[in-house]
Amino acid sequence: MKYNRGDIIELPFTIPGRSGVHPHPALILSGKDAYHLDACYVCVMLTHSIREDIFSFPISDGMLTRSLSGPPSQVRCHLITYATEDHVITNSHRSSMKKTYVDLLVRMINDCVLCEE
Repeated sequence: MKYNRGDIIELPFTIPGRSGVHPHPALILSGKDAYHLDACYVCVMLTHSIREDIFSFPISDGMLTRSLSGPPSQVRCHLITYATEDHVITNSHRSSMKKTYVDLLVRMINDCVLCEE
């Protein structure tokens, strides 16, 4: 297991409304037990495109172990995927989200994506 829960990696994503595959940062949501079962990570897409809707989880530098380059980012809570280590695109801007904020994000994903009212 090369990566951990909260790590920000880069993955190829098929973006809704766009053709082709595009590299995007992604945050690993799953832990070691899930990885050891199937050798894959559960991830959610990050973007610099800022939208304000129920699926937006804004990210500030204080939430991260290392600042992300570029404009402000957010998690798109409904764009969830799984990835193996072969899917990860190597880059130089690795960072991680602090555990407190990963826990808040997972609660938000549960509330806005996985639960029906």
